Amino acid sequence: MPAIINELRTEEISDEADALFLRVKEFLIVHQRPGARMPFLLVAIVAIAGIFVFGIRGQLGLEHTPWRLVISALVLVGSLIPALKVDNYLSLETRLNSPSFWSKHKDAFATHIVTSAISAIVGVIVGYLLGRFLR
Repeated sequence: MPAIINELRTEEISDEADALFLRVKEFLIVHQRPGARMPFLLVAIVAIAGIFVFGIRGQLGLEHTPWRLVISALVLVGSLIPALKVDNYLSLETRLNSPSFWSKHKDAFATHIVTSAISAIVGVIVGYLLGRFLR
């Protein structure tokens, strides 16, 4: 039994095909995701306000606790990354022809594995040398 896949594909280039593609593209652009995710952006704004409040309180000599600044900075970084990382793209590739996540990013995974292994080996060697010669 043959599989039926609905596609907007034509073998020849024509004005009708171009017009249809542009109409679909304009429709999708209107309905695409926004450039930033608002809940994460609101958390980032609150974290910036916390950094200012705790920084001013520290400068005025009122209850100086640097861990509050560190927590606010971590919350800021942790909320800005998902707030601004929104992928919007239009592709004419079918799902069957597009590569999977693992096959698309296998070079990056291999690079991270090698980098982590080298870092671990160097860390063990430096730790051993520091422990041995700084007694």
